Amino acid sequence: MDGHLEGWHGIDQMREENPRLKPVFDRFAARHGKRRDHTVTALSYDTARLIAEGLARAPLLTPRGVKDGLEKVRMLPAVNGGPRTHMSLGPYDHKAYKGDWLVIRRIEGGRTVFVGLADLG
Repeated sequence: MDGHLEGWHGIDQMREENPRLKPVFDRFAARHGKRRDHTVTALSYDTARLIAEGLARAPLLTPRGVKDGLEKVRMLPAVNGGPRTHMSLGPYDHKAYKGDWLVIRRIEGGRTVFVGLADLG
């Protein structure tokens, strides 16, 4: 990583302390023969799982039925974010991640390190 970024703070979603994160990375590595320990891997897993859960809850596989199914997903534990992150949707709530999902990280010694959780009020 470029030394010019040293000390830079940024927003991320991945937190190593989430007990569901490492097993997903391990399964990915075992299946594909390479590791991708990255927030996009975790986000892709969460998104696919949320869609699968919504499809399973859909009364009919129509656009309206899938929307209704997704809005029935509640408290689905997430891989991305902190240990208390979960995903829930509802008729007037389409922001899936809830809990400690927004993470502040700093670049230190060429690597990102956890600083804290964003306080969203």
